[in-house]
Amino acid sequence: MRITTYIFKFIIATLLLCVSFVNIAKECIDSVKVGFVVEWPPLTMLTASGADGLDVNIAKMVFKQWGQCTFFVKLPSSARSFNELERGSVDVVLMTSYTKERAKLGLYSAPYRTEKMRLFSINSPVNITSLEQILTQNIRIGVSLGSYYGEEVKDLANQDKYQEQFIAIASIKRRAELLAIGRVDYIIEDKITGQYIASKLALDKLKVWPYQVHDNDVHFLLRKERFTLEQIEEINYIIKSLKPKIDELVERYEQG
Repeated sequence: MRITTYIFKFIIATLLLCVSFVNIAKECIDSVKVGFVVEWPPLTMLTASGADGLDVNIAKMVFKQWGQCTFFVKLPSSARSFNELERGSVDVVLMTSYTKERAKLGLYSAPYRTEKMRLFSINSPVNITSLEQILTQNIRIGVSLGSYYGEEVKDLANQDKYQEQFIAIASIKRRAELLAIGRVDYIIEDKITGQYIASKLALDKLKVWPYQVHDNDVHFLLRKERFTLEQIEEINYIIKSLKPKIDELVERYEQG
């Protein structure tokens, strides 16, 4: 009798374990490879528990709702993200502003949040009406490699007289460090990122300027070969249905 009970319990435990494995397999029967820049806190970053940050968590919410598992691929810069998307090494690039050049690389999802690009400096902010006002003072602006900061920055950076004043620096931490020691005079960052860095690196002298460099929606950029138009419509529907939760998450990050 004891042997029969033991065998019965063993069979039940085995069946439960099998069901568990089946459920895991079902949940992860398909996955998406999401490229994320490891040093862009608190938007995208690598922690002891893996990929983390505002945009990483939004991606997890959206693709989980869609029934896909997310596999995050560490990348050093925005420029590298687009290269890897084109190569097929990743399926999704996060927080992508719309440009015609990028639209050739993949398909855009619906927007999921708004980024607010601002100038940060050690010196006290003043009121300006254009970036050219400070560029004529022969200053240097640290920017992220491969990032898009709006048409004003793009046009100025393409002018011979200002081109060398825009310094491409891959990591936000390094940009902040170079600003602190005077190697660059300004950096342009998403407002959430700049405020986070000022707090975490104890850069209490870091000041945000009121000038609106570029405010725009950001999207997932999706690899054409991986997603059908019907699937993108499904993803867009999920983004819209999750918008209240996404907005709540963004607000928490804005408040630090």
